[in-house]
Amino acid sequence: MKNKKLHVLFLSSWYPCKKSLTNGVFVKNHAEAIATVHNVSVVYPIGCDDIENTYFEREKHHNITTIIIYFKRHSNPLINAWRKYKSLTFGIKKIPEFDIIHGNIFFPIGPLVLLVSKIKKKPYIITEHWTDYKYPMNKSIGYIQKKITQIVASQAEKIITVSEGLKSDLESFGIHGNYHVVGNTIDTNLFSPIIKKTNTFTLLHISTLDDKQKNISGILRVVKRISLTRLDFKIIIIASDTILFIKKLIKELAIPDQIIQIEQAKSQLELISYYHNSDVFISFSNYETFGLVVAEAIATGTPVITTNTGIVKEMESSEYLTKVKIGNEDQLLDAIIDSMQKSSNYDQNLMNKQIDSKYSKQVIANKFNQIYTEISNKH
Repeated sequence: MKNKKLHVLFLSSWYPCKKSLTNGVFVKNHAEAIATVHNVSVVYPIGCDDIENTYFEREKHHNITTIIIYFKRHSNPLINAWRKYKSLTFGIKKIPEFDIIHGNIFFPIGPLVLLVSKIKKKPYIITEHWTDYKYPMNKSIGYIQKKITQIVASQAEKIITVSEGLKSDLESFGIHGNYHVVGNTIDTNLFSPIIKKTNTFTLLHISTLDDKQKNISGILRVVKRISLTRLDFKIIIIASDTILFIKKLIKELAIPDQIIQIEQAKSQLELISYYHNSDVFISFSNYETFGLVVAEAIATGTPVITTNTGIVKEMESSEYLTKVKIGNEDQLLDAIIDSMQKSSNYDQNLMNKQIDSKYSKQVIANKFNQIYTEISNKH
């Protein structure tokens, strides 16, 4: 029984698709890791404003079957929920019988995970990634959403969080259950080091550009301050959301064009070359649940300057990991200036191994395999 190859059904609130290449990419990374041990099917319904008729796309890659159903979004939330459920059941009918449901992000998919579990009489787990369970952001979560989340959590075999901090946030918010921490997956074979040969000292930042969380404005104010005394550097900002906000802020701050480069969202494969061609990665977030880009940067041998958020709380400062206080622009400025003057002779293989030992596909697959096997044996 312990060696049985299971069929795991992934249901998720977010998942990469042609409407968004980066939305929920960490969920896809989990699916790919698990697929090295078990068969995985992903069924993902997504509402769209620019279509009239429902259609679906299906692909098979290694041990993952992915079915994405695009349906017409409705302004009435109840009608929209019904369309999502109908799309979900349509997708599930197109896959073989499954053994366990792996839900991702409590809301909005959680109630449907519970419903499918009851109908199909299959156990489920939920992995949570959302940052907004942290106070004070959780004040925006309404009573009904909280109540539904509590019900879904109470009946889940296990609740998986990607960091200890997120587990603590959920429990403090009143979401109780059988918790287990499993980090995000980093493909350390792809995100691997090379010898850096940049002509101009290059800073890199990758995010959604949500200023409330990522504090992009703080980064840009620091870049402006540095540009007043030197222009022998540049910063590349890769945005997975609208860039209008950042362009407006750059203009207001009068940051010289030659030192800043704005790029639209990139696939994970495309991101690798950006890490390789950067001297330092910067994260100035006010809060994080994990910090995927920080882990990716370290895996590629790129030093990081970051606030003490997400998994960084579980890591020691080192010559390639500099922690600054949340919101402290003076510390960020000093750290960047210091990095410009440092030798870049880091042990990049050691950096890669640090991430590999905790977040590689094999490590994460083994952790989920233990969870699935325990649940399978019980049922």
